[in-house]
Amino acid sequence: MQLQRGLLIWLVVLGLFALLLPQPVSASGRLTVTAGSIKTDINKTFTVNVNLSSDEAVNSASGQVIFPGSLLQATAVSQSGSIFSLWPEPPSINGESINFAGGMPSPGYTGTGKLFSITFKAKAAGTANISIANGKTLANNASATNVYAGSSGSVVTISKPVTPLTISSSTHPDQGKWYKDKSVSLSWNKPSGATSFSYSFGTKSGTTKESSISFPDTPEGKWTFDLSTHATDGDLQASYAVQIDLTPPVEFPVKVVQSGGNTDPFPVLSYEATDALSGIDHYEIIIDASEPLSIAESSTKLARQQPGTHHFKVRAFDKAGNVTEVLGQFEVQGFPGPVITEYPHFVSVLQPIVFKGTALLGSKVKLYVEGKEIAEFVVRESLTDSQRQLINLQEAPDDQVVEWTYTYKGVLFPGKHLFYAIQVKADTSESNRSNEAAVTVLSGSVVLGSITLPMALIAILLLIILLGATPFFFFIWKRAKRRFASVAERMRQTRHQIDKEFADLERDIDKDLHKAEIGGAVFRQVEADIEDSKKAVDQKLDSITKNSSIPPEKSGD
Repeated sequence: MQLQRGLLIWLVVLGLFALLLPQPVSASGRLTVTAGSIKTDINKTFTVNVNLSSDEAVNSASGQVIFPGSLLQATAVSQSGSIFSLWPEPPSINGESINFAGGMPSPGYTGTGKLFSITFKAKAAGTANISIANGKTLANNASATNVYAGSSGSVVTISKPVTPLTISSSTHPDQGKWYKDKSVSLSWNKPSGATSFSYSFGTKSGTTKESSISFPDTPEGKWTFDLSTHATDGDLQASYAVQIDLTPPVEFPVKVVQSGGNTDPFPVLSYEATDALSGIDHYEIIIDASEPLSIAESSTKLARQQPGTHHFKVRAFDKAGNVTEVLGQFEVQGFPGPVITEYPHFVSVLQPIVFKGTALLGSKVKLYVEGKEIAEFVVRESLTDSQRQLINLQEAPDDQVVEWTYTYKGVLFPGKHLFYAIQVKADTSESNRSNEAAVTVLSGSVVLGSITLPMALIAILLLIILLGATPFFFFIWKRAKRRFASVAERMRQTRHQIDKEFADLERDIDKDLHKAEIGGAVFRQVEADIEDSKKAVDQKLDSITKNSSIPPEKSGD
């Protein structure tokens, strides 16, 4: 019992002694250059990050990034996005190395984060190692224990860029598209050192020293042009796809569906074309003389069609642009149209034309002449006087046939004109055409209001007006001519007065200069200045005379 008690005491003493010994610090701070493996070409740039990883809190790190200057050139460093906010020694480029020392306040950093980034430019072919030397990471404790656990760098493989062999086509520029051109033209670049090229295209093959080739009669189908050469950079190969379709889509039927019978104004055209090689790309629908409607679907519901017979074209295009066209027609039978019951067979120029007829009470009537719409009116608002007395507009149904009247006041040239009308219900459905009304406009007279004037009388009146106005215009012309002559005379007098003033000025200056015994050079200069001034004034007067169309002054006036 005493032995067991003694053993227990010794164990307690040993445990206390172990607690008093200094504890070893685990190394957990690592510095890494990412990414670990990089492939690039000469003169290309790339960026790496220098990161810190630690399982325990650290508040500073330092070291030196080294790299071979013969293969790499550091062009820039950036601390953007760094976990450190304090930089006693910011990362800076120094030849083949980058020194750095940075940190952050307590509580430090735990985890993996970016310190800074470096941008490199590849200078020559080879394998370059980017590594970290003299690394140090200090723990966030009172002793600032170095917990640096090592580093890992990046291996950069730099290659000499190889000029690839590339092929293009002026006749078939898109390898993914179909064409209906059977003449194929291909061209390619000449890499350094390449002198001869081997090719194959379908059943044709050979060699050439040229950088282009043509195949004038290529059958339809999918073809591949293969090309190879030996160049300074080694053996090079390239290929180019050509797709040719020369056959239009197969003939196809077009079905016209009118769900309400031939009175349905919204027919549906149904069709489905096939093309064995490239396939159907789209359809075009043309109704009568309308613009083509391009659609991808194999059926289409037409817009409202007017009553009558309509002709259509359905064109099927394959992906190469080949086309097959199908023609057809359909008929839209409208409800009965209005009836024109009364109209004048002969009218004078400018005479209003009064039409009377019958139509549905709830409709609108459109009036046409030579196929062109010239008027539209509401039947309910255009009833004849007798019809208004016979009908109760509040109770009469829209489909009741009533009498209407309409006066057309447009201008028509002399000759025969054909009028017709249609009526449009509230649901916008249109009727068949009415009967035609032939109206002849006579050229022998003109109607002005309630007065009918013969054309001969109008010609005489115009002649009288013209003759009566002639003396007035002559008077105006003579008066303007007199005023013009007066202005011209004043301009001439002004010129004479200015010439006289200049002559007097010249004499006075001449006397004053002789009295003052001024030298000959000064005298001549003054004379020249006076002459220049006189010429300037003359030019200004000539300009005014010319712009005013005043006759120039005759010499000697």
